[in-house]
Amino acid sequence: MLGHNLLLKSDELFLVGNVPTDGSREDAAGLYARDTRYLSRFSVTINGARPETLSVHTHDATHATITNANPGLTLTDGAALAPHLLSLEQSVKLDDSLRVMAILQNFAKRVLPITLTFQIAADFRDLFDIRGFPRDQHGRWRR
Repeated sequence: MLGHNLLLKSDELFLVGNVPTDGSREDAAGLYARDTRYLSRFSVTINGARPETLSVHTHDATHATITNANPGLTLTDGAALAPHLLSLEQSVKLDDSLRVMAILQNFAKRVLPITLTFQIAADFRDLFDIRGFPRDQHGRWRR
């Protein structure tokens, strides 16, 4: 979701996808409340591969739909899966929280042994730090 050119806003909560910053070269994608980034990573893989983006449709300021399909894959049983046989639709909504509903559809004519992985991270960085303003001290990363 954050890897797409996407911008949603609801009151003081806003979601920024892969949109270039103002020259800091920092990846500013994330979910922000006031000036703090709460969600710094949200990605999905199918058997370890990033899905191919088919469309990103912004319905209004608070709602978008992202439609993806699988690239060519090797399944966990060793069989090959042709591209575009799996569809992944993510409905993204903001109000007083972020809600993401994912729908995975199988258009192959058989049951497929796949692994769908969601990777989520938070760094709680200040927006001004992300934009390149100097700081005396930074926090530490923890797993």
